[in-house]
Amino acid sequence: MFIPRHETEVLQEKLNQAIENGIGSTILISGEPGIGKTTLIKNFMDNCDNTSEKNVLTAVGSCLDMDGVSRGFLPWREVLIELDADKAAGKDEEKKSNFKKIVKTVFDEAGSQWLEAIPVIGDISSAIFETAKTISKDELIDTETGDSKKLALKDRLKNVAKECTGEWLNVIPVVGNLSAAIYKTTNAIQKSKQVTYSQNQQDFFIRVMSRFRELAENNPVIIYIDDLQWADISSMNLFFYLAKNLKDSSYPLILIGSFRPQDVKDGRLNPISGEIERHPWEEKMNNLDRYEASELIEISYLNQNQISSYIDLQFPKNEFSAKFKNEIVGLTKGNSLFVRELLLNLEERKIIFAKDGTYFADETLDLSTLPKTVSGVIKERFQRLSEDLQEILQIASAQGSDFSLELIASVLEINSFKLSRKVNELQQKYSLVLKSETVYDKLTKIYNFTHNLVQKYIYYQMSEDFRLDLHSALAETLEEFFEGEEIYKIAEPYSYHFGVANGIIDENGKLIINDNSDKVSLAKYLEFQKLLAESYKDNHQNEEALEKLFKIVELTKFLSEKENELNAKILISKILALIGKIDKAVYYLEIALQESKELGFKKIESDCLDRRGAIFGLQGEVDKSMDYFNQSLKIRKDLGEWELVAQTYTNIGMAYSHKGNYDKAMECYQKNLKIYEEIGKLENASLVYVGMGNLYKNQGEYDKALECYNKLLNNEKMRDSESAKSVILNIGIIHYEKGEYEEAIKCHKQFLENSKKASYKKGVALGVANLGFVYLAQNLLNKAIECNKEFLKISQELGDKMAIGYAYSLFGAIYGRLEDFEKMMSYHQKELEIYERIGYKFGMINALEAIGAVYPTLGNYEKAIEYFERALEIAEEVDDKKGIAKAYGYIGLVYFDKGDYENAMKYFDKELKIFEKLQSKKSIIHSLNKIGDVERSKGEFNKALKLYGKSLKIANFIDDSILKGNTILKIGITHFEENNIEKAQKLFDEALKLLHQKKFDTAEVLFYKSKLLFQIKDYEVSKKLSEKGLVIFEEMKRKDKFAKQNLFESKILSSKINFALGDKTNPPKQLLEMLSQTEVKEEIATLNYEIWKMTSEDKYKIEALKLFQELYSKTPNFEYKKRIKELENQGKH
Repeated sequence: MFIPRHETEVLQEKLNQAIENGIGSTILISGEPGIGKTTLIKNFMDNCDNTSEKNVLTAVGSCLDMDGVSRGFLPWREVLIELDADKAAGKDEEKKSNFKKIVKTVFDEAGSQWLEAIPVIGDISSAIFETAKTISKDELIDTETGDSKKLALKDRLKNVAKECTGEWLNVIPVVGNLSAAIYKTTNAIQKSKQVTYSQNQQDFFIRVMSRFRELAENNPVIIYIDDLQWADISSMNLFFYLAKNLKDSSYPLILIGSFRPQDVKDGRLNPISGEIERHPWEEKMNNLDRYEASELIEISYLNQNQISSYIDLQFPKNEFSAKFKNEIVGLTKGNSLFVRELLLNLEERKIIFAKDGTYFADETLDLSTLPKTVSGVIKERFQRLSEDLQEILQIASAQGSDFSLELIASVLEINSFKLSRKVNELQQKYSLVLKSETVYDKLTKIYNFTHNLVQKYIYYQMSEDFRLDLHSALAETLEEFFEGEEIYKIAEPYSYHFGVANGIIDENGKLIINDNSDKVSLAKYLEFQKLLAESYKDNHQNEEALEKLFKIVELTKFLSEKENELNAKILISKILALIGKIDKAVYYLEIALQESKELGFKKIESDCLDRRGAIFGLQGEVDKSMDYFNQSLKIRKDLGEWELVAQTYTNIGMAYSHKGNYDKAMECYQKNLKIYEEIGKLENASLVYVGMGNLYKNQGEYDKALECYNKLLNNEKMRDSESAKSVILNIGIIHYEKGEYEEAIKCHKQFLENSKKASYKKGVALGVANLGFVYLAQNLLNKAIECNKEFLKISQELGDKMAIGYAYSLFGAIYGRLEDFEKMMSYHQKELEIYERIGYKFGMINALEAIGAVYPTLGNYEKAIEYFERALEIAEEVDDKKGIAKAYGYIGLVYFDKGDYENAMKYFDKELKIFEKLQSKKSIIHSLNKIGDVERSKGEFNKALKLYGKSLKIANFIDDSILKGNTILKIGITHFEENNIEKAQKLFDEALKLLHQKKFDTAEVLFYKSKLLFQIKDYEVSKKLSEKGLVIFEEMKRKDKFAKQNLFESKILSSKINFALGDKTNPPKQLLEMLSQTEVKEEIATLNYEIWKMTSEDKYKIEALKLFQELYSKTPNFEYKKRIKELENQGKH
């Protein structure tokens, strides 16, 4: 029964925005118990399909009050399953209701494995639904397999089917083939090798969010999480993540959450300390408010008219006076639960009675004598029940908000049929319980209390001793139902009842152990806490795992199990570091380290040292990290823990790699491999092969890198490891760096496809980002922009700030190519801002360098150096040797561009020294080539050739065709400028073969080869090559400074060739037109010089000489000097 309220209009407006404009929103519903929050929202959701032609997908997730906290992403499990069933069933309301029961049954079979099934939930629903549609009513249950597990599932499905009234599922015989279909589907899912990538809580959140976005592509989605004050912290974190993500990148999702404000204000009990602490939902609400990511609706009390309408709906034909109705209003204060319970109470007491189809009220009764609170009414109604019904509800209340009839029947030793009749009476006559859609393994008859307040009253009206007896009976009954190892399936409820019954915890889960506590019972309880802590950790419920671990620490202290206590502290530290609480992580780790040393627990000491080293690594303190790893290594060697020794070598190898000491890193990886071979566990070496491959890749030794990656991919035991999943991306990057762009695209597309199949949103983002980089290299800028738009969109959806920064960086590079310097600068500034906000210093260095690189193009060298020096300062602060070297290189380029060769050389030398220490061969090649360019510009050709020769030797060693080709081109240009024509020509031909896959480099070689042929007067061939190169330059449409310079020189060469071939009219005109279009001094000087060479007019000679002299006074470039000498000494051409 529902009374219209104005809050429904707000919800409807939000739904309309989602349907019409694709704009989602988060609504928080606040109200005291019984005010009607749940009824309001569920009524709204029930009517959603009536407001849209589309199938509006709806789902409700309930947080249950189990020792004050709901369990294990419980509400989100319900939501994912209901949405899936809703989508498969379509707009048929009856099918939706029935189908949700069936699908919930299937997923209950999976236990915690439902987390890994998120990407394929839709497939299961579709399979079930399509099977169900084809089944006829007279089919029999299929029992041909006889498998007990299958039969158990069928039995459970039969039970669900009894509750289904739809025509498509209204007879028991249907269930046989349906259950077989379900079983086959779930088995196939379990056997399939789905890539899930859920390595941490963030990954899991991304998968859930991606699923919601996928569902919302075709259907608006409404999700309601009820009673958030009882939610586990991980569920709260997921709600916050989804709301913030929805705000940052909207899609048609209405996310609704309700809570009781007083419960939040009162705080939540810390079961370890026994103290009431700030409620975690309060912090989440404050953050949502700060981000303006939610809207709060405070549910109002029912007014007089609404209560009058409610009474008239409850009692359709009545003769109640206005005075009677007003007294109901005054007594209940508009609390809808109070109204409901009070009217039921009055009807039970015959104060409201029916006569000849009309309801009357005994208005002689003074209503002021009735209970003044909801609890008072519940108490009166409960006490009026028969003793056997009270007994049933008492056992039910000890189970929690939902309860199993099977457990009650076992405790009372009552016939299940008789119990069902009595429970039906509680449901139909007294409206105290409701049938639940939930079905558990072996417990299929699940009911709920109509309201949490009903359960709470009944539970706490019992004496403490009676409550303890009930918990003891429930624990024993669960042991009977779940024998042996099966008891671990229900570790949470079992350990709760066992703990309360044995005086280990109170009803709120708080530890209450003392000197009289039974140590055998404590040891058993501890065993279940360990299991639960591990389960929570695996399911990314970090906060819940920490709660269990802190409880384990207290229990192990009491039991004097010091090793278990210290191991729990190490795990606490690991989780704290994972969620970013580094200081706390270090605190617990230092305690464990100190105590393990004092007690002589060497293995635990080595574990602590290893973890401490890992944390120092996260903080960028590599030397300290290595010190702790080496201490751990020594202990593990002494203990003969060789598998742990191998793992430590991997950690040390990674630390050396970060420092740029690749030889030492490789040495560690080789030691690791040797150990794994000796102990027969080579399948554990997947991470080692990735590390070795990355080392070779970073040094430019691509064949060796590919060899490592392929060893991993070709090994059956290693290829399914987490490390192996990203290898195809690394292979694509190698092809990209080698200029093999089509091969790179194949790899990135394969990785992208795999990521989409696995619903791995981060992988999709990485795939499109790397495709964008390849398209940028190919100068396919429209494709690069489209890829990067998708990369940015996904990154914003994921809330991945670091990836957003990368996307801004790529946009900056693209707009730099388009010579839109305003947009280029804007994106790099955004990149810098986001990295500054999250404190990512390596990103800040890259952003500052990118911004600095824009300013020379604008002629502002001082500003460029300012940004590069800021990048240098941060790089020095974090001891980023590679970053320091890069900053020196950028500053050197600015001085080179300015013509300050002395300072350019000084900074290039600094860059080279660092890269030589780092043994970064590719970077050494670039540094040597830059120094060679300076010497060549000065006319020091022998020095330049010596430097290029060193560079070529390294390029040959690492077999990098692109670096070889570019270096050979530089050597050829130097020989050409020395007038060593024959040698230069051979080198240009060699460079052309090596650079044939890179269009721009190919065009540059063609230009120089054409220039050479022009000099030896082979004009026809020179023209062909010049035209071919010019077409490439123009097709690529690159607008960066280097590309523009090449295009400019190519056009001049083309005019010179045509002039030499006899066209004396058009070439000078073409050069004059170019002269009228440029404002660049060097280009003006060059054009005046070339026009003078064609026309012999003194005015062009004089202007060219003046400009080259001005340029040379600032930049002692050899070409300028040569031109000046020619202009001064020669007469007219």
